[in-house]
Amino acid sequence: MAFNPFPSPSSSDDERRKRARLRRSEATSSDSSDAGEFTIFNVHHRVAAPTPRPLPLSVEWDEQCTSIDRELGAATLTNEARRILSIERVSGVVSVELVSRVPYIVIDGATMGQPTVLIVARWLDEGCSAIWERAVSKIKKSVDSKRVENGNLGNIDIAVEMIAEEHSRPKYISPVSAELLARGMETD
Repeated sequence: MAFNPFPSPSSSDDERRKRARLRRSEATSSDSSDAGEFTIFNVHHRVAAPTPRPLPLSVEWDEQCTSIDRELGAATLTNEARRILSIERVSGVVSVELVSRVPYIVIDGATMGQPTVLIVARWLDEGCSAIWERAVSKIKKSVDSKRVENGNLGNIDIAVEMIAEEHSRPKYISPVSAELLARGMETD
Protein backbone atom coordinates (compact mmCIF):
# COMPACT_ATOMS: atom_id res chain seq x y z
CA MET A 1 0.00 0.00 0.00
CA ALA A 2 1.38 3.39 -1.03
CA PHE A 3 2.00 6.16 1.48
CA ASN A 4 -0.82 8.70 1.44
CA PRO A 5 0.37 12.16 2.61
CA PHE A 6 -3.28 13.27 2.74
CA PRO A 7 -5.14 10.69 4.85
CA SER A 8 -8.89 10.77 4.78
CA PRO A 9 -10.55 12.70 7.61
CA SER A 10 -12.15 9.53 8.93
CA SER A 11 -8.80 7.76 9.42
CA SER A 12 -7.27 10.71 11.28
CA ASP A 13 -10.42 11.00 13.39
CA ASP A 14 -10.18 7.30 14.22
CA GLU A 15 -6.51 7.67 15.18
CA ARG A 16 -7.31 10.71 17.34
CA ARG A 17 -10.08 8.75 19.12
CA LYS A 18 -7.73 5.79 19.69
CA ARG A 19 -5.07 8.08 21.20
CA ALA A 20 -7.71 9.72 23.43
CA ARG A 21 -8.91 6.31 24.65
CA LEU A 22 -5.33 5.26 25.32
CA ARG A 23 -4.67 8.46 27.32
CA ARG A 24 -7.87 7.87 29.33
CA SER A 25 -6.98 4.26 30.08
CA GLU A 26 -3.45 5.23 31.15
CA ALA A 27 -4.87 7.95 33.39
CA THR A 28 -6.40 5.62 35.96
CA SER A 29 -4.87 3.42 38.61
CA SER A 30 -6.07 1.91 41.84
CA ASP A 31 -4.98 1.63 45.44
CA SER A 32 -6.57 0.45 48.65
CA SER A 33 -7.30 1.85 52.08
CA ASP A 34 -9.07 0.79 55.27
CA ALA A 35 -12.36 1.35 53.43
CA GLY A 36 -11.41 -0.85 50.45
CA GLU A 37 -10.07 -0.36 46.96
CA PHE A 38 -10.37 3.01 45.22
CA THR A 39 -9.64 4.34 41.76
CA ILE A 40 -7.24 7.23 41.16
CA PHE A 41 -8.19 9.36 38.17
CA ASN A 42 -5.24 11.27 36.70
CA VAL A 43 -5.83 13.53 33.74
CA HIS A 44 -4.37 16.83 32.54
CA HIS A 45 -4.25 19.22 35.54
CA ARG A 46 -6.54 17.08 37.73
CA VAL A 47 -6.03 14.07 40.02
CA ALA A 48 -8.81 12.59 42.16
CA ALA A 49 -9.85 9.52 44.12
CA PRO A 50 -12.43 8.18 43.45
CA THR A 51 -13.18 9.22 39.86
CA PRO A 52 -14.54 12.79 40.06
CA ARG A 53 -17.67 14.24 38.55
CA PRO A 54 -17.28 16.03 35.21
CA LEU A 55 -16.39 19.71 35.20
CA PRO A 56 -17.67 22.34 35.69
CA LEU A 57 -18.59 21.84 39.33
CA SER A 58 -19.69 24.22 42.00
CA VAL A 59 -18.42 24.16 45.55
CA GLU A 60 -20.69 24.38 48.57
CA TRP A 61 -20.91 23.42 52.25
CA ASP A 62 -23.71 20.98 52.97
CA GLU A 63 -25.07 18.72 55.72
CA GLN A 64 -22.57 15.95 54.89
CA CYS A 65 -19.65 18.37 55.35
CA THR A 66 -21.11 19.50 58.68
CA SER A 67 -21.40 15.85 59.83
CA ILE A 68 -17.84 15.06 58.77
CA ASP A 69 -16.46 18.15 60.50
CA ARG A 70 -18.48 17.41 63.66
CA GLU A 71 -17.53 13.72 63.82
CA LEU A 72 -13.85 14.00 62.92
CA GLY A 73 -13.14 17.41 64.42
CA ALA A 74 -13.05 20.77 62.70
CA ALA A 75 -10.33 20.94 60.03
CA THR A 76 -8.94 17.47 60.87
CA LEU A 77 -9.01 16.32 57.23
CA THR A 78 -7.65 19.55 55.76
CA ASN A 79 -4.83 19.72 58.32
CA GLU A 80 -3.88 16.11 57.56
CA ALA A 81 -3.99 16.87 53.82
CA ARG A 82 -1.67 19.87 54.31
CA ARG A 83 0.72 17.69 56.33
CA ILE A 84 0.88 15.05 53.56
CA LEU A 85 1.26 17.71 50.85
CA SER A 86 4.24 19.09 52.75
CA ILE A 87 5.83 15.63 53.17
CA GLU A 88 5.33 14.92 49.45
CA ARG A 89 6.86 18.32 48.60
CA VAL A 90 3.85 19.49 46.61
CA SER A 91 4.48 23.15 45.81
CA GLY A 92 2.16 25.89 44.64
CA VAL A 93 -0.75 24.90 46.91
CA VAL A 94 -3.38 27.66 46.83
CA SER A 95 -6.05 26.17 49.11
CA VAL A 96 -7.12 23.00 50.94
CA GLU A 97 -10.73 22.72 52.09
CA LEU A 98 -13.53 20.28 52.80
CA VAL A 99 -16.42 21.02 50.43
CA SER A 100 -19.25 19.35 48.60
CA ARG A 101 -18.74 19.15 44.81
CA VAL A 102 -22.02 19.59 42.93
CA PRO A 103 -22.62 19.79 39.15
CA TYR A 104 -23.55 23.28 37.90
CA ILE A 105 -26.36 21.88 35.80
CA VAL A 106 -28.65 19.34 37.43
CA ILE A 107 -30.99 17.40 35.17
CA ASP A 108 -34.06 15.59 36.56
CA GLY A 109 -34.10 16.91 40.09
CA ALA A 110 -31.65 17.59 42.86
CA THR A 111 -28.42 15.72 43.25
CA MET A 112 -26.47 15.12 46.40
CA GLY A 113 -23.01 16.62 46.48
CA GLN A 114 -19.81 14.61 46.84
CA PRO A 115 -17.96 15.53 50.06
CA THR A 116 -14.43 16.25 48.92
CA VAL A 117 -11.11 17.36 50.33
CA LEU A 118 -10.43 19.85 47.54
CA ILE A 119 -6.85 20.95 46.92
CA VAL A 120 -6.29 23.78 44.48
CA ALA A 121 -2.68 24.20 43.33
CA ARG A 122 -0.61 25.71 40.56
CA TRP A 123 0.35 23.26 37.83
CA LEU A 124 4.08 23.93 37.53
CA ASP A 125 5.16 21.34 34.96
CA GLU A 126 4.37 17.86 33.67
CA GLY A 127 6.26 16.37 36.63
CA CYS A 128 3.35 17.48 38.83
CA SER A 129 1.23 14.58 37.62
CA ALA A 130 3.14 11.81 39.44
CA ILE A 131 3.66 13.92 42.57
CA TRP A 132 -0.02 14.86 42.68
CA GLU A 133 -1.11 11.25 42.17
CA ARG A 134 1.10 10.03 45.02
CA ALA A 135 -0.17 12.80 47.34
CA VAL A 136 -3.84 12.19 46.47
CA SER A 137 -3.42 8.46 47.11
CA LYS A 138 -1.86 9.05 50.55
CA ILE A 139 -4.47 11.65 51.49
CA LYS A 140 -7.31 9.33 50.40
CA LYS A 141 -5.88 6.51 52.54
CA SER A 142 -5.68 8.85 55.53
CA VAL A 143 -9.22 10.20 54.99
CA ASP A 144 -10.64 6.66 54.69
CA SER A 145 -8.75 5.54 57.78
CA LYS A 146 -10.16 8.39 59.87
CA ARG A 147 -13.68 7.77 58.53
CA VAL A 148 -13.57 4.02 59.26
CA GLU A 149 -12.03 4.54 62.73
CA ASN A 150 -14.84 6.96 63.62
CA GLY A 151 -17.66 4.64 62.57
CA ASN A 152 -20.38 7.32 62.83
CA LEU A 153 -20.25 8.54 59.23
CA GLY A 154 -21.93 5.50 57.71
CA ASN A 155 -21.17 4.96 54.07
CA ILE A 156 -20.26 8.57 53.21
CA ASP A 157 -17.38 8.31 50.73
CA ILE A 158 -15.12 11.34 51.09
CA ALA A 159 -13.31 12.08 47.84
CA VAL A 160 -9.93 13.75 47.45
CA GLU A 161 -9.39 15.99 44.44
CA MET A 162 -6.36 18.02 43.44
CA ILE A 163 -6.99 20.43 40.63
CA ALA A 164 -4.99 23.11 38.86
CA GLU A 165 -5.95 26.64 39.75
CA GLU A 166 -7.10 27.46 36.21
CA HIS A 167 -9.73 24.68 36.35
CA SER A 168 -11.20 26.00 39.58
CA ARG A 169 -11.98 29.49 38.31
CA PRO A 170 -15.42 30.35 36.92
CA LYS A 171 -15.67 30.52 33.14
CA TYR A 172 -17.59 33.37 31.57
CA ILE A 173 -19.17 33.14 28.16
CA SER A 174 -20.58 36.07 26.23
CA PRO A 175 -21.28 36.96 22.61
CA VAL A 176 -18.42 38.42 20.59
CA SER A 177 -19.17 41.20 18.16
CA ALA A 178 -18.45 40.69 14.45
CA GLU A 179 -15.98 43.60 14.60
CA LEU A 180 -13.90 41.95 17.36
CA LEU A 181 -14.00 38.64 15.54
CA ALA A 182 -12.78 40.24 12.32
CA ARG A 183 -9.93 42.01 14.18
CA GLY A 184 -8.93 38.74 15.80
CA MET A 185 -8.84 37.01 12.43
CA GLU A 186 -6.59 39.73 11.03
CA THR A 187 -3.99 39.29 13.78
CA ASP A 188 -3.94 35.50 13.56
